[in-house]
Amino acid sequence: MGISRGSVLLAVGMLVTGSLNTISKKMAYDTCAVGIDPPPPDSHNATCSKTFVCEEKDEKLFKFPWTFTLVMFCGEATCFLYFLAKKRGCCGGGKRDDGMMPLLGDVDDIGDLSYDDMKSPVANFKSPTLARRGSSLARAKSPTWRDAVICAIPACCDLLGTTISAIGLLLTTASVWQMLRGSIILFTATLSIFFLGKKQRPQQWTGIAITIVGVTLVGTSSMIGSHSSKLPAGCGGNEDAISSASAGHAMLGNVLVVASQLLSATQMVIEEKFLKHRKLPPEFVVGCEGFFGAIVMGAVVLPILYHITGSQHENAFDAAKMFASNARLAVLVLLYFASIAFYNFFGLAVAKKLSSVHRTLIDAMRTVFVWIVDVILFQTSATDSAGHHQYGEAFVNPGSIIQLGGFAVMLAGTIIYNNIVKVPCGRYDEE
Repeated sequence: MGISRGSVLLAVGMLVTGSLNTISKKMAYDTCAVGIDPPPPDSHNATCSKTFVCEEKDEKLFKFPWTFTLVMFCGEATCFLYFLAKKRGCCGGGKRDDGMMPLLGDVDDIGDLSYDDMKSPVANFKSPTLARRGSSLARAKSPTWRDAVICAIPACCDLLGTTISAIGLLLTTASVWQMLRGSIILFTATLSIFFLGKKQRPQQWTGIAITIVGVTLVGTSSMIGSHSSKLPAGCGGNEDAISSASAGHAMLGNVLVVASQLLSATQMVIEEKFLKHRKLPPEFVVGCEGFFGAIVMGAVVLPILYHITGSQHENAFDAAKMFASNARLAVLVLLYFASIAFYNFFGLAVAKKLSSVHRTLIDAMRTVFVWIVDVILFQTSATDSAGHHQYGEAFVNPGSIIQLGGFAVMLAGTIIYNNIVKVPCGRYDEE
């Protein structure tokens, strides 16, 4: 199963941009900046906190998950520019003689990559965006306005799923968040049975069961780590209560990440149900969903949240002020925006070149890469007066071994599900 130098570069691009997507978002959440609204009362008291707090009087942490969803949609919308450029023949696309739009080269170049292999969302721990690439095996027609409007349906699932996942990232570590996204395997398989009439083979159910065990271990590790982390002296009898609350926050974050994967799986099923037969270019689908999502977020969701929750919780203007007042935060948000755009581009490009084996390795490396960078950030980042590190996570804690074991179990489940490793109970006959 050879791989060309160009495919290696594309795979590296997918790995780097996908990792930057998670790392830049988590770092932005932990960055202090001055906004329009003042910090909440007692927000600078780090004595009995388990997380980094801002010590400058007018600064606060950038805790705006809904605003980050708007940034994500804007990043996805850039894929529409690539679609337009390719349609005009600027990217080697152009039109075929039969009037159909080709996708990233001819179908004959796909090699041994089957349709089911390409669209499998459980081959890695990725966003549902990259699962849309299965349509690239067929010649795509020129999209219509009706096709664009239909893309608004999965965009709503993307909006909720991404935001709930972003809130979960606020409450748990980046590595745990990245690993827990593998829980999408259960929801995708279940929804595909009920709404798409697909059947899962014995080895796939085995992979699902193993993945569930891995997800449970990873979630448990984050709770143990949060509960066991030390508090500075002087907290008195509040230590147990604070530790329990910290573990509760980690558990809530884990539940939200897993719940977001249900919405992501729903999005995939909707896309396959309503868009598969239309044979639309995947960059068109991604771009339209980003376009509609950005409009809904900017014109509807964020204004409603501002009036319901108050300016302290989700104020896009406050977020913009913080973005403009802190160069590091500006760089992190721009990195997140760019990584969204390029991650989708690299995902579309590698779809026709790589098998499920390659993609599984890429995304396993992505999870490990995020974890390694998080540990390095922890060792090199600044600390507050109570000794809390601003970025990253400690590698050695009571939950580290369990987290590593959980990741290994999840990876094993993914490999079994995708028939990379065969098990005795499996059925591997040709379809």
